[in-house]
Amino acid sequence: MTQSHPVLPLPPSAFIRDIALDGSLAYVVGWPGWLWVVDVSVPSMPAQVALILTPYADLRSVAVADAVAFVAGYPRPSGNPLPDEGQLGPGSLTTYDVGDPSRPRQAGQIDLPGAPSDLAVTGSMAYVAAGNAGLIAVEVTLPIGPPPATATPAGRE
Repeated sequence: MTQSHPVLPLPPSAFIRDIALDGSLAYVVGWPGWLWVVDVSVPSMPAQVALILTPYADLRSVAVADAVAFVAGYPRPSGNPLPDEGQLGPGSLTTYDVGDPSRPRQAGQIDLPGAPSDLAVTGSMAYVAAGNAGLIAVEVTLPIGPPPATATPAGRE
């Protein structure tokens, strides 16, 4: 190993919560609710492809499958653009069409019970670690269609 150092500055007042790689693209999420797409094909010189501020106060986790970015986080409460972490309520799972990574667009969203902290996607299922609400299973359709109607705690179908 060699010494590490930041190679691309963060957006102002931001910090990273999670990163997912898809080929030469890194999908990065964090506070205050942004989705950042970065070309990492040249590791010493990553380049910003897109940066969008989502309607969320804090994105905790990201996964990418079949040109869809899945992000789990907390909605931004009305009247309080950037609440303290203790003021965050139940979370959401949101999908973004990243078929054109330079122009991510929201494709679907579903409210989740509990506090999302991590997620994984396999096949047509997204699994979200949702704090004391447990493991939440969400059936998704790829390519993205209408948002799913409900989220089901795993094992409680």
